Amino acid sequence: MNNTALPYAPHQAQFFERTCFFLTRDPWSIAAWSLEGTELWRKFFDWHGDPWSEASPAPSLVVNGQGDAWISRDHELIRFKPHSVIDVGSPIAAFACLNDGFLVALKRDDMSIARIDLSGRVAWRTKLEKPEEFAAIARTHGPMTWEMRLVRDPIVVGERLAVVGAGDYNGGLSCRFGVDLETGRVLWRTKLAPWSYVTAVGDSWFLGQQGYGAFELRRIARDGSILDRWDSDGYVTALPSGAIHVIELENILPSRTHATALLPGGIIRRGAHLDEFYTSRPALTADEELVFWRNGEVQVIDGELKSRSLAQVTSVGPASTSEMHLDADGTLAFTLASHLWVENTDFRQP
Repeated sequence: MNNTALPYAPHQAQFFERTCFFLTRDPWSIAAWSLEGTELWRKFFDWHGDPWSEASPAPSLVVNGQGDAWISRDHELIRFKPHSVIDVGSPIAAFACLNDGFLVALKRDDMSIARIDLSGRVAWRTKLEKPEEFAAIARTHGPMTWEMRLVRDPIVVGERLAVVGAGDYNGGLSCRFGVDLETGRVLWRTKLAPWSYVTAVGDSWFLGQQGYGAFELRRIARDGSILDRWDSDGYVTALPSGAIHVIELENILPSRTHATALLPGGIIRRGAHLDEFYTSRPALTADEELVFWRNGEVQVIDGELKSRSLAQVTSVGPASTSEMHLDADGTLAFTLASHLWVENTDFRQP
């Protein structure tokens, strides 16, 4: 694979077509790079908050479906090219882009989620209430926070529903809320648990959890009812055929995870064993293959859950990685630490 050494290590990276957007820190900036390895532009901005404080959430990056890169900074949403600023009035803990605006998680004295259009008008705002068991656990285990730091997949938008997470920074316990996109009404809320990855598939949701003895995936209907559950967790992908495959992730070594298929009735079909832990979110190909980086190589899992190695790509420094991106021309791209890796392939998008 072609390798471009970046002059900075991305704090976040997201792709759109043949452009990769980077959010960097020390100093804070947002930059756009072509997949050919050329910096297209870079804009610096000030942020003087404390990234370890729940009162001042650190900036984050989201690229919308039109290729516009937005960042959150304190109580503002900022787009640099073309320049635009939306002041939402409260510190932003996380946000997601919609076709006509944003879902913004706001942190002041409590946690709330709001739908805001591109002019800054608020369509609705809903408080994310702490669950009843929160106070009891705090009395037993000490003070707990109610925020989004370390909550995996804090806002995931589906067809008619968004799943939003909030929880305790220190203990890793959180809740998931199913929020109606039109009205802002909370349709359901999970109990406190070590919730992990969230994936929308049609009008249902796959919610994972792991830790404190848990390792499971649940399929949840729009009304919050449990449709099925499996002893698995990780990155879930719905294949064009309708099959559901998982690149399992469990923060335990030596690894006991696999590429798996989820079958009705809680049945799991396990395929190739997957070593180590750190993994990019996979790209899906038209041939129902999942392509991802893990354990020092770009790997491919085919529709039969068999594995093959595509390229050796080792990390220098922390193994922080972006998603695996596959563009319309068959180009694979991802970032690993302070490097951009690109390869032209015969893969095609679904």
